[in-house]
Amino acid sequence: LFQGVGITMVLISIFVTIYYNVIIAYSLYYMFASFQSELPWKNCSYWADENCSRSPIVTHCNVSTILGEIIQVNKSWADIHNLNCINGSEIYQP
Repeated sequence: LFQGVGITMVLISIFVTIYYNVIIAYSLYYMFASFQSELPWKNCSYWADENCSRSPIVTHCNVSTILGEIIQVNKSWADIHNLNCINGSEIYQP
């Protein structure tokens, strides 16, 4: 009746061993990588834009009002009032 308990304990032990080994491997990798003169995580390199982001956060932008004037507003305020930002006027948070 309890024959499956032993097999289950062996499987759980294997999964826990793999889990801890992955954590130790990451720790050792970053420890030895930190001894380099230029740290690998100093730059954003190829995966991001100049603000180190994959999806930049817009804080402000220019919108056109009903009267035709262009004003700079907070992006969340423009979204609440259903206003569209003028292309190229977005100000990104670094």
